[in-house]
Amino acid sequence: MVRIFFGNRPYALLMLPLLIMGYVALNLWKGHHQPDIGGNFGFWGHLLDQSTYLSQILAGTLIFANGILLNTLFNRNGFMESNNFLPALLYVSFLSIFHSFYYLDGFSIAQTFLILGLFQLLKLSQNEDARRIVFNAAFIIGVACTFYPILLVIMPFLFWMIWVIRPFVFRESTLTVVGITIPLIFTGVYGSVYDIQLSGGDVSSTSSELWLEDVTILGGIVFFMIVLGIGRLALKLKQSSIRLKKLFRVIVILGNFCLLLTIFEYFVFHKKEALGLVFIPLMFFLPYSFGYKKQRGVTTAVFYLFFFFSVGKFFYPLAF
Repeated sequence: MVRIFFGNRPYALLMLPLLIMGYVALNLWKGHHQPDIGGNFGFWGHLLDQSTYLSQILAGTLIFANGILLNTLFNRNGFMESNNFLPALLYVSFLSIFHSFYYLDGFSIAQTFLILGLFQLLKLSQNEDARRIVFNAAFIIGVACTFYPILLVIMPFLFWMIWVIRPFVFRESTLTVVGITIPLIFTGVYGSVYDIQLSGGDVSSTSSELWLEDVTILGGIVFFMIVLGIGRLALKLKQSSIRLKKLFRVIVILGNFCLLLTIFEYFVFHKKEALGLVFIPLMFFLPYSFGYKKQRGVTTAVFYLFFFFSVGKFFYPLAF
């Protein structure tokens, strides 16, 4: 499977829906992940019951869309010399341990909008007018915040990511604030009209069912893959253009934000689901661990180890 995604084979993406449907079918059979009573959609209130098939279909569709979007960003911006479709495979596989993979909630939707916002940010250029781009990026991320309100703490990081590529321009900064504020005002009016009352837990992710053994195994595998890919990544950074180095810095800033948000949500709301956000920036680094022209067998073996764990947990769930 990895061999198909390694290299410039666009048809490999046709396997993703089959992989997603396989995970969903296993969960329906074994019930490893259970729907929460009343999905949390942030400022939008209760939009869809997670126990419905529609919730599962939409959740899987968003996971597929996220994988395609991340892979498009990876290839379009030249993060590797040649096209590679590993980011989509890795994203779908790693996200399979999260509740949002199987049931739609505000966190699921926020991930998609965050990736779309990143799509805009990576369009920024040093010497071209960026007012439309920064407004679009801020507006899209503002929509993400309405579904996952704790994401609002991204504001200083959003300015930081813009200023990595662009110099400070007052109009652009103003448009950034306006862009992220408009969706919040709209949902404020929406909540007033429909009398939506939020509790403290409604500003974070829905589920708290992410198990310690999943996090431990996933974290160990990801760390090992980072170690395997760090040499190739350093070489790429050394040879890359100034623009690509700036794009890498934007991804690193986003990664630090996602990690800090995960820690904050865990200690404040005792939930681990925000860890799923970390895999958005990781998809720009982990493919380096598989090698360049020749596929690295060690990394492939490590990935298959995780893949068999992600499937096996439906039959033999661990308990630390």
